[in-house]
Amino acid sequence: MDIRGKTTLVEQCRTDIDKDIAASSALHSRKNTLTSIFSLPPEILVTIFTYIVEEENSKIYTGIPRRGGAPTPMIVTHVCRHLRQVALECPSLWTFIDCLSAPWVPIMLERSKQAALVVIYSAPRAPEY
Repeated sequence: MDIRGKTTLVEQCRTDIDKDIAASSALHSRKNTLTSIFSLPPEILVTIFTYIVEEENSKIYTGIPRRGGAPTPMIVTHVCRHLRQVALECPSLWTFIDCLSAPWVPIMLERSKQAALVVIYSAPRAPEY
């Protein structure tokens, strides 16, 4: 087999692999739609998401240290396409902005649309001598 034939074979294998990956992804998405959470209406999911976000955000008022990293609604959007779509269509999930979510402010502002914002900033403490 000459070089041109090998190149064609490699390209054909890549094409076949890409098709298999696409088919696998489609099957995975279809399988996800069979889970019980997909039977819940979006309004119920939004209520659940709101509870989770409010629970996490209440920690700032109670003195319980919050975990760093991505804001809670951002985590919800990385579970699956359906939950992502529901969360993105709910501006109120994106309205709580604190100093831990500072790197995420542009995304939070965009996704909160015209909803009223809650912005919390805690100034760093001065060193004690």
